[in-house]
Amino acid sequence: MKIRTILADDHEIFRQGLSSLLDVEPDIELVAQAANGQYAWELVETLKPDIAILDIGMPELSGIEIARKVEETGMNTRVVLLTMHDDPCTAADAQQAGASGYVLKDNSFEELLI
Repeated sequence: MKIRTILADDHEIFRQGLSSLLDVEPDIELVAQAANGQYAWELVETLKPDIAILDIGMPELSGIEIARKVEETGMNTRVVLLTMHDDPCTAADAQQAGASGYVLKDNSFEELLI
């Protein structure tokens, strides 16, 4: 059974590149993409993916805000946050919001998959 995943990032070229990498993974099904936080949240609510890979800093809702909403509603979706910010405070905020993962954008694709 494939891992149903959504991807949200407001930087289109980054999102396109990451979606291309996810598309060739045999165990992952990329079911939707979003360019802003509000649409990402709507996708999470509607599609109830196994994993939501979300940029921390998006317009309308941040990845951290979405992680909080997922936690508050008791959804089974696991949130993995992507960021350029190598900052312990932001990582702590992500953890408190209920994120399952925190991955720097300069990490390798393989590190995201772990």
